[in-house]
Amino acid sequence: MITALIYIIVAIGIYVLIDIVIYVASGQGPRLLTEVVDRACKASDAQNAKEIAADFLEKLRDWNENKRKMEYKCVWVASRYAKALDSLKSRWASDWPVELVEEVDSLAEQMHDAVPQYFNSLFRAFAIAIILALCIRALIIQAFKIPSGSMIPTLYVGDQLLVTKFTYGVKLPFSGKRLLDFRKPRLGDIVVFKPPKSVMSSWVEHELRLPFSNRVLYKWKSQVDFIKRIVGLPGNKVEVKDGVLHVNDRPMPLVPEKEFEYERANSAFVRNVHSYLYIESIDGRPHTVLYESNNLEDEDWGPYFVDEGEFFAMGDNRDDSADSRTWTSDPAQIKNIRGKAFIIHFSWDSIHGRPRFNRMGRIIR
Repeated sequence: MITALIYIIVAIGIYVLIDIVIYVASGQGPRLLTEVVDRACKASDAQNAKEIAADFLEKLRDWNENKRKMEYKCVWVASRYAKALDSLKSRWASDWPVELVEEVDSLAEQMHDAVPQYFNSLFRAFAIAIILALCIRALIIQAFKIPSGSMIPTLYVGDQLLVTKFTYGVKLPFSGKRLLDFRKPRLGDIVVFKPPKSVMSSWVEHELRLPFSNRVLYKWKSQVDFIKRIVGLPGNKVEVKDGVLHVNDRPMPLVPEKEFEYERANSAFVRNVHSYLYIESIDGRPHTVLYESNNLEDEDWGPYFVDEGEFFAMGDNRDDSADSRTWTSDPAQIKNIRGKAFIIHFSWDSIHGRPRFNRMGRIIR
């Protein structure tokens, strides 16, 4: 829901920005016309004032007929026009023909009518922005923020991703069924998914408190999404032998690369974690993984047979990831996959309080 609200705010902000750009780029606006009105009101000669006023009315007719849509976008313009017209009429109305006075009144009334029309168009724009934002989030793309270090070195804490919702098909609301199934999940895909309900670390507690008081009105829990790499699909046998991932007894090549250090923030301090970087290839698709040791003889796990409708997921930070290796009694379900991780659009280093510009724009593999 928070992500949807962000989408809505961004959509509305873009809409308002476009309106302002169009309004400024048009080269028109209240300043041009109110300056003419001021000159007409200050003219010492009635004939001169009439000429200025006639020029003003010509501009106002053009504005009213051809540029009213722009005028609707700025409600304060209508009030300034009306005020300027009232001052012009009160200064020179006795010397003007009746038809001219009536035209001024008519145009002033039309400008006043622009105010409710502005609010109507603004309400429609907000409603459209909300609908588009919800549709985009539900069907096309969703933002996701990395909360933990389980996917280091591929993904860091503070990385903000865009997740494609349509890669594995459009999921029908309140159902596990998908339409337009473009492709099935593959080994090696990094996916965002709803973890099994038994995973305690996926639940977050919330409290609604009375303002200016410590009194709790309501408590509830919500489940956060996880992000991991798929290493097993229905019918697969998944096993780790000496640190090497095996799928259906076929080893996924693991090549030692170098030593690797990263910073990890605990509740009270920051510590450097020393690890070892490896290049792992799943079905010919290479990516990096971490182990805490360069001796993987004791890194054994499994085997596990993935049943129909399930998938087996592991974090790239193999010794610091709560994943399917601990959920064997309540495995992750394919129907709970939200989407496939696509690109890092922003990254924030909370330890040093600065953005990671070198990570922005990276395609996730």
